[in-house]
Amino acid sequence: MKRSRRSFLRAAGATTAAGAAASLFPWLRAAGQPTARVPKLAILYFPHGTIWDRWRPSAGDWTDSYILSPLAPHRDRVAVIDGLRIADQYAHRVPHTFDSPMVLTGSPIDTTSTEYYREDHDTYYGWNTGTSIDQTIADRLAPTTPFRTLELGVACGGAHPGGRLIYRGPRVWRDPIDQPQRAWDQVFAGFENPERDQDALRRRSVLDAVLSDLEAIKPRLSAADRLKLDAHATGLREIEQSFADVGALCEAPARPLNAGLELDIDTQLGLMASALACGQTRIASLQVRRAENDGSPYPWVGITTGGHHLTSHGRTNVEFDLLAELYRWYMARVAGFLARLAATPDGDGYTLLDNTMVCVVSELGIGWNHNQDNIPFLVAGGGAGRLRSGYLDLRASAPLHNRLLVSMANVMGIEDIQSYGSWDDAAGPVPGLLNPL
Repeated sequence: MKRSRRSFLRAAGATTAAGAAASLFPWLRAAGQPTARVPKLAILYFPHGTIWDRWRPSAGDWTDSYILSPLAPHRDRVAVIDGLRIADQYAHRVPHTFDSPMVLTGSPIDTTSTEYYREDHDTYYGWNTGTSIDQTIADRLAPTTPFRTLELGVACGGAHPGGRLIYRGPRVWRDPIDQPQRAWDQVFAGFENPERDQDALRRRSVLDAVLSDLEAIKPRLSAADRLKLDAHATGLREIEQSFADVGALCEAPARPLNAGLELDIDTQLGLMASALACGQTRIASLQVRRAENDGSPYPWVGITTGGHHLTSHGRTNVEFDLLAELYRWYMARVAGFLARLAATPDGDGYTLLDNTMVCVVSELGIGWNHNQDNIPFLVAGGGAGRLRSGYLDLRASAPLHNRLLVSMANVMGIEDIQSYGSWDDAAGPVPGLLNPL
């Protein structure tokens, strides 16, 4: 017993508290080491571009943007990208309809097909020709999560090229789950805590027993030895705290109501955050409405007639004001999503926001003339340490938005993807967006 006691105190006094704990209990060493950060990807789509003079910030300080102002609390985790364009190389383009399939595939719609016909444009067309980047990433990661990708939506309508963003391959689209109750039923019905959480509970139970034993022998020690023992107990508590962080118990959210457009966006974003936090998926997307003639009203921001689509074709200050309010309302939904991610632990002192790349995308830059020369893209989150924040003004070079698709792959750990999509004309991620490895 004396030899055991001396070696115990020698170990406790010779190293730091946490180091002593690991030296005395080798099984703690591996468990207490920082775990590799696991990046996640969330893609949020809102239709019909923006109002540029209400969206574009001043150089160096994007927080003076009216539309983006709800994101100000997360300024250190937001990159505003000004200058990425979507390729427009069609001889006869059908606006909105042709645009959605390009957003995440970086490839054109099939203009050799006669499956669909638009009389007002005298144009035949078919479906997509490429695979969306989220599906390519999922294939490369071969994830072990229950859902390789998760597609959510809000009032996305039926399957049509103008209403789908996610594609497994040419003519193979994925329908978003566009009702919160159906989403919950598919993702969380019967959900149980992952095994890693039960393992964390077992570890904490053992640590509680060890700490209790240390307190029991404390009265038998000298004052100097008690100080060493206290340092050792502090190390054990640090390790215990790391378990609480890494193995935070995840409970399924309550089954929500289907409440309509105004509330369903927040509900779906909440379900997406829970799915990422609970390890149900690493890649998720939310499609709000659709590019093809979104005629829904938004009375809570003043759009009561004509809907979003027709209002986006207006050119008066009254219509611009209405659209600015709507886009600002969208950004408030994004801000709430970021706040939820920031409040969710994701291991080793990081939050879910620290480890997630949130991409906000659209199919147009300007609604009234269907311009794609500059799309209001923004990126938020830490991307497991890969993402930078700030205002990136790329208008002088105007690269294709394929650079953003490459950035998504790189953040998710797939570095050999340096170009993406059949219309890509360059290589590499968005300039200035990623930290080097």
